[in-house]
Amino acid sequence: YTFSFGVLNQNVGDLSNYELFSTALSQNPMYQHFLAWSMLATAFLICFRRSRPMGTILALAISLNIFFLSTGFNHKTNPRAVLLLSMSCYLLVVQWPFYSSIFLFNQKIKKRKYPFPTNIKLYESISIFKGIFLAGLLVFLHFKKESRWLTRYYAEDNPIVGAWKIDHSETSLDRNQTKEFLQAEIFFFDKGSSAFIELNDSVSRFKYLLDPDQDQFDMYDFHQLREVDLKGKYELIDPDTLIFNGKNHRDSIMVKLIREKEYDRYIK
Repeated sequence: YTFSFGVLNQNVGDLSNYELFSTALSQNPMYQHFLAWSMLATAFLICFRRSRPMGTILALAISLNIFFLSTGFNHKTNPRAVLLLSMSCYLLVVQWPFYSSIFLFNQKIKKRKYPFPTNIKLYESISIFKGIFLAGLLVFLHFKKESRWLTRYYAEDNPIVGAWKIDHSETSLDRNQTKEFLQAEIFFFDKGSSAFIELNDSVSRFKYLLDPDQDQFDMYDFHQLREVDLKGKYELIDPDTLIFNGKNHRDSIMVKLIREKEYDRYIK
């Protein structure tokens, strides 16, 4: 859950359930770490036959928590939460004789009977199929979630995440929207590819692409300034000073940006 600067100038009542949920959890990394380690520990317990009943109970508790949170806040990962809850319920149903013998009827656990006791290869094939299916499902969910993996990979050490103001600028041709761009009060760069520009007391979104390996820095798809499409290089003088040299279409432009540190407290 990452914080987005797009919610800074909005009232809490104006935020969608999803925005409120993501913003709140982005400021609570301890809960994220607790949930992640709990899921890993649960998966470890499920892997072994003797600890599987304990792991199943924990899996059900965690998946219920995720399901109700994602459903109540209309989170976009709700289908994944349903999948987790369904898998946890399946584990519970499969092991129901164990739980009923201990907690309800105090009966001895009956030895599991296989419908095809002589066909060992069939069970081995089913086990292999389940392993392949699970591995494929995990890979599919991972790459579906990280469809912009490369952008997020660069975002891990993204040096420009935060708020910046223009300290100095030069341009070869002062077009109307280029002039408006250079009069922006402040720029906000999220982790990933989303950014925001505050202009004339209103905030609008645009996108950016940062490639540290090539020192490439592009800003495009402005919601208000349709004529602005910046492509160029950047130089990080120090962590709080950045110089952009590039072009807006055919017009050369140079912008010196200074970091506004008061917004760094939102970035975890």
